[in-house]
Amino acid sequence: MPKYFYRCRNCNVEVYFFHSMSEKREDCKMCETSDSLEKIPTQFTTNHNFQEEKTGDVVKRKIEEFKVDLEEQKENLSNEFYSSNK
Repeated sequence: MPKYFYRCRNCNVEVYFFHSMSEKREDCKMCETSDSLEKIPTQFTTNHNFQEEKTGDVVKRKIEEFKVDLEEQKENLSNEFYSSNK
């Protein structure tokens, strides 16, 4: 649920609530007045880590890392097989 910020017109306190988009809070519990809360506009933000790297470059790098890992695993299995057959 989204987080909405409100300010009371009467006591000037700022509060926030989590509620659906269709809901609206109107009554201030601090000063106990009705129809005194007004929604404070907020800026919408997202947490993205933008990288300069292109998707294709990331994929190529990961493929190379997996190849190295696969070769290491093959080597380990090969060594285990030969050492158990002696």
